[in-house]
Amino acid sequence: MSMLAGRASSEAMIVDTDQVATQIGEAERLIEQASKEQLAEALCLLAMSVGYYQTRSGPIPHDAVLEMIKAERLDDEQRAMVIAGMQNLASALAQASGSADPEAGTLP
Repeated sequence: MSMLAGRASSEAMIVDTDQVATQIGEAERLIEQASKEQLAEALCLLAMSVGYYQTRSGPIPHDAVLEMIKAERLDDEQRAMVIAGMQNLASALAQASGSADPEAGTLP
């Protein structure tokens, strides 16, 4: 994935990049294990989450998201967004597959 291609020399950035890779790997593992119905349910959960965010905070700048996906290197804010996004994806997949913690009640 192009988001992981660039690694900076600072230790903090490497840790963050490793965290991005870990979150993406976990999401990919859950996707591979999910049925078509579970994937559809996870997509619906994510769509509702995006809709909830947009009604409260305004539109999501899709051009910035696309730019981030194509980026060779991510800045701190972009890395945080990717990590949060992958955590949301993993949470939605876990919810759809029935393996989520029912006490949590929210997507991270």
